[in-house]
Amino acid sequence: MRLKILGCLLAFLPLLLHAQEDEDLPTLHEMPTTSSPTRGWLQAYVVVWLRKPSETRYTTTWIHDGTTGHSWQMAWGLNLKAFDEWVKKWEMEGFRMATLGANGPADRAEFHGVMVLPKRRLKWAYKCDIEDLDKWIAGKDDNGISRVVSFRMYGELDNRRYCVLIHENRGNKRWALEHSEPGLMPDSTCVSEFNYPHVSRQFLHPAKLFMADDGVITPLMADMSMGGWSAAIRLNQSAMAKEIDRQGHQWFMPIDIQGASGFGKTQFNAVFAERTKYQSRVWAAHGQTSGFRNNERAKKELEKIMKDFIKHNGIRQAQISIGMRGHAFLERSYTYPESAYGTVKPHDVFLLGGVSKMFLYVAVEWCVDQLIVTYDTHVYKPLGYRKAFDKRVEDITIQHLLDHTAAAFEFGKVGLQLPHNGTEPATLHDLIEYKLKRRLDYNPGEHMVHSHYGSLLLGAVVANLTEMPYVDFLKKHILDGLGVSLFETDSKVHFKDKVVQQGLQIGLDARYPGRGTVARIGKRKDGYRRGGIEGGYAYVETYGDFDFAILFNTREFASKNAVLGLAHDKIRNFIDRTVAEKKYGPFTLTCNPGPEIFDKAFPGLEGVPLDSLEHLPDCTQKELDEIMHDREDLD
Repeated sequence: MRLKILGCLLAFLPLLLHAQEDEDLPTLHEMPTTSSPTRGWLQAYVVVWLRKPSETRYTTTWIHDGTTGHSWQMAWGLNLKAFDEWVKKWEMEGFRMATLGANGPADRAEFHGVMVLPKRRLKWAYKCDIEDLDKWIAGKDDNGISRVVSFRMYGELDNRRYCVLIHENRGNKRWALEHSEPGLMPDSTCVSEFNYPHVSRQFLHPAKLFMADDGVITPLMADMSMGGWSAAIRLNQSAMAKEIDRQGHQWFMPIDIQGASGFGKTQFNAVFAERTKYQSRVWAAHGQTSGFRNNERAKKELEKIMKDFIKHNGIRQAQISIGMRGHAFLERSYTYPESAYGTVKPHDVFLLGGVSKMFLYVAVEWCVDQLIVTYDTHVYKPLGYRKAFDKRVEDITIQHLLDHTAAAFEFGKVGLQLPHNGTEPATLHDLIEYKLKRRLDYNPGEHMVHSHYGSLLLGAVVANLTEMPYVDFLKKHILDGLGVSLFETDSKVHFKDKVVQQGLQIGLDARYPGRGTVARIGKRKDGYRRGGIEGGYAYVETYGDFDFAILFNTREFASKNAVLGLAHDKIRNFIDRTVAEKKYGPFTLTCNPGPEIFDKAFPGLEGVPLDSLEHLPDCTQKELDEIMHDREDLD
């Protein structure tokens, strides 16, 4: 049964709510739950406030789905102090803020909001009069109160202010908020086509399209599926009413309507969707499990570990592999998606990011072992580059590049220095020429600064020494049939991929693809490697005699060290309990006694599969004697 839609109420609040025009601000205007004409209806997503000098307008959408609605309270036209007091009053009654708004100059803005009595408790917080939005977002509460649900930009062009409402982010729902110029209420309008994710493979969509008084649009993007969706931008009131009717004939409902009045005009943005609630997700797990003391029990235990982690972090696709001595005894895939996503199998290919330098270092080691280069070999001359602005460049060696001490770090602006001014991608030759014309950041070997440029240069060295393209060399001599390939950037190539690279980089600036990431990398610890790229994350570790790898289709987790916690606290302990545990029957085994023990039905080892001991080193004769010293029938 389709929801009844009361629709978009576009009205003057003084007329609708019987407020008095001669009341002086900040008189408290409130709309209680029982107010007509909405009795029995549930207020959905949106309340957007528009302010003109003599009147307040709003837009909202109400639904009637047969369920009991929330109790709610609404207030508008308050100064910041009065607004904060109103919020505190209803918060003490157990209400939670659902939306907020602000209009007017920074020094005399008016604030508006809706509080609801929720059916379940969530932590939440809000802040208005924010001057530096990026700083506030970057420093927002890290205890899970992190998902932006309502936003408003107000003030003047040269004196912006912001209001932001954030909720506890259970399940790590992904979102991105970025505003962009120009504003000034342009006349251009836009209505998107109906977008069905299972067809378009576009899973990131606008959830809300906030608009300031001067027309600057701030999109709130999300990846929670609501089926098909579309959007309408900068329509006037009559055009929006017609668009709502047109969308309704396609069973698309307005789940969010925003608006603004300024410069003599009123404009509206709207997001339409097939449903008002997020689609449910379905759990699936595939792959083989062997080599454990109890394979079925180990499979169930690991599935619980991964399921808890995946649901808590909002992940849709993942893989894990555990092995020893080149033998993989567990390869499992996990999928927790909506219906538009494919179910991942262990053989499906994930995007590797941040750990590919492992292959590079092995490639360099191969060249050294083949005696075609040493770690002290200088880099630039073998590549044919001899005219450097800074003569210290000639001292840079392969070891410097491996250690990230080559003093060549910053190269993000190279594209803008080329004749095409960044309209075409820079080549490796462009990068090298760019760096050779500039001074080094310090003397080679003096400091360690993580450098992607150094790794690119090392790849060129390997290609030059082996007389093969770098990736071809890796496939032949390092990866040896493992199915690792260079990721193609053309989206059409990946249209049928089961694994969907999920990220939140909207309008990513190619000049700064990793802004803010390098400073957090630091020196890598021995024993494991982890790294992410937009749409992928990989963690690999050597843990004693074992190796394990975990792959995800995103690098967006609920906390910064979520994957480290999974690997160190969960997977290591899982291996210790199920594989590396030395207790077998009544025996403590530190080595593999071999098939003869099983052939002779050694008491206590009945039912223990031989492959469960494959991770142990073979027993020496002395160790076998110690195991069987009291068993005369096994002499």
